[in-house]
Amino acid sequence: MDRSTSRIWQLGELLWSLSGRLDGSAQQAEWPFLRDILLWLYEKFPTRRAQLRGVIGRQRERHGGGKPLKSAGRFVHKSAPLAPLLQVLGPIIRGFQTPLGEAQRRLLTDTLLPLHKPNDWLLWDRQTPLISMYHKELVHCMLLVLEKEPRLSGRSVEALCGYLPQSHESNTPKEVLVIHELAEIMKVMQPEDLKGCMQGSQERVDNAHQRHMVRLFTSQNAQTLQSVLQLWKDGEDLVEGC
Repeated sequence: MDRSTSRIWQLGELLWSLSGRLDGSAQQAEWPFLRDILLWLYEKFPTRRAQLRGVIGRQRERHGGGKPLKSAGRFVHKSAPLAPLLQVLGPIIRGFQTPLGEAQRRLLTDTLLPLHKPNDWLLWDRQTPLISMYHKELVHCMLLVLEKEPRLSGRSVEALCGYLPQSHESNTPKEVLVIHELAEIMKVMQPEDLKGCMQGSQERVDNAHQRHMVRLFTSQNAQTLQSVLQLWKDGEDLVEGC
């Protein structure tokens, strides 16, 4: 085996080894290292970027044991290193060319948005929702995509409203996180979409948004009520500035 072939083989083995640590078997102390090595590999080996995106997206394929990153929207466990994976995904999204292609739009609709679905608790006694493990990084990725194609914001608002906890699912901390995210998304919305969301000119988004806002306005929880009132005020201010 010559030197070039040996290097390719070693890099391939490293990628497989990394994918094996991204399936939930890595300790949280390892997560920063996994993030940094993935970012370094993505920068230094452009010809391997497609394979690295596969590692990030599929986590682990060897022996058929892997689950794609988007499956985390259906099931998230506490050992899943979603935050570091999303931290790696950020620079990748930043490099997307505009207009976005269909595969890049599906990253939003099929992967990022469903990650808002989990309504479980990380620490119930401390009222820490599971989504808080990676929500900051998730919002960052969401905004990077929407800044490149603001027209996707209306669809995102509609989806996020659908992921708000229902009235029988008491999860105030998640409600507050999602309401804050909605406020951030409104800042990158196109004027016509924002007006539709707040005033009713865009029927589908309006129905989803206002239906959930009405429910949240009647919340008995002061933290939720304060957050949704601020969201509504900020939205009205943005509409007036359009």
